[in-house]
Amino acid sequence: QFYATTASTYWTEGAWSDYRGYQWCCGFHAGRLVFGGSNTYPTGLWLSVAGDYENFLRGDDDESSIFIELAGEETNEIQWLASMRDLIIGTTGSEWIVKSNSAVKGLTPASIEARIVSYFGSEYIRPLMLSGVLVFVQRKGHRIIEWTWDGDAAQGTPLTLMSPHVGNGGIHQIAFAADPIPTIWAVNGDGYLCGLTYDREQQVLAWHLHTTDGEDTSNAQFESVACLYGEKTGDDEVYVIVNRDGIRSVERFRPSSWTDIEDCYYVDSGLTYDGTPRNAFTGLTHLIGREIQVLADGVPYTATVDSEGGFSLPVGVTASKVHAGLAYTSVFQPMRLDVDGVLGPHVGRNKSVKQMNVRVSKSAGMRWSCDGSEYDLQETSATPALFTGDLKIDATTGYSSDPEVTLKQVQPLPLTIDGIVMYFDVTGKT
Repeated sequence: QFYATTASTYWTEGAWSDYRGYQWCCGFHAGRLVFGGSNTYPTGLWLSVAGDYENFLRGDDDESSIFIELAGEETNEIQWLASMRDLIIGTTGSEWIVKSNSAVKGLTPASIEARIVSYFGSEYIRPLMLSGVLVFVQRKGHRIIEWTWDGDAAQGTPLTLMSPHVGNGGIHQIAFAADPIPTIWAVNGDGYLCGLTYDREQQVLAWHLHTTDGEDTSNAQFESVACLYGEKTGDDEVYVIVNRDGIRSVERFRPSSWTDIEDCYYVDSGLTYDGTPRNAFTGLTHLIGREIQVLADGVPYTATVDSEGGFSLPVGVTASKVHAGLAYTSVFQPMRLDVDGVLGPHVGRNKSVKQMNVRVSKSAGMRWSCDGSEYDLQETSATPALFTGDLKIDATTGYSSDPEVTLKQVQPLPLTIDGIVMYFDVTGKT
């Protein structure tokens, strides 16, 4: 509405509109609503009136709204905002700190200061704020940066330095689940769900890749991931969007807490039946024609889903608690045996593994392989039993510069490896 029908100089064009474009990112900081970047103002930063989030009226008072443009040697578009002790801004070519230059005042139109503190550059992906550490995706999407700011200097460390394949195809999204095991989740352009077990206090940083419906991601891809805090008595909730042969579904990770083997849920895209014992089951219409794995009262089976979305256990077998879904293989390969010994460094020397001691917790059905041959520690036809303790494996390999031993779980059963000790011989030859 116009104030009057007579001429006036008291007007201004809106910063955001269909013509000027709308803001790219937003957040809250120091009691203000903050917007960053637009088509017309790619380096523009708007902060609302303090405590009045929908009011961007300009003025000279300390609580008035603020508008600045990030001016550096390069014009780099704002990609994200993060509110920590200071307001941190990621652009396509650098990271900025916005704070007050006054020792007694907070952010005001007269005291605001913005300066560049590092030059990593960012993708248009919301960062993670983890206990004083900022985690963001570097420009081009191939690396994840762990970034810290101590008030004087910024420091960044690539979390993907030792696992560059995580960034294949570009990282599209990141999320964080703190409980029960702190994990950064990422979806990359190859369709993998990449997890980083992340516990800086314990110096634990370990990447793991996850697929769905086999190792080939051309027809089964993860497209998105998100995490919620979950209930007080449960795990943080991890949700994913999965595309299998053009059919998208929203799926949630099953909580990891369980007591008895019949409660173990280790299938993908599955469902659970809990009721009167029976032999035949329905409800898997999203897996028609697929071969599935089944854990029926703690015993593993395989089955094929019929055209109606149903399947049956073997003749004469009934079960009251059944988990059914796609199979997946969990693979653990120990680090290379490149350690220092009496003969000096073992890198390049011929080695032969003689024995492994594997400490497991509440596990069943582990398989191991060496020199290309696979062996079961427990026959698949036997009724599984959960085991906690040390497993001694006579895993004798031939001599080679890089002997390979692998531990696997191919059944819908738990396998938690707490530690592994390998005994091996070394020759002086390379």
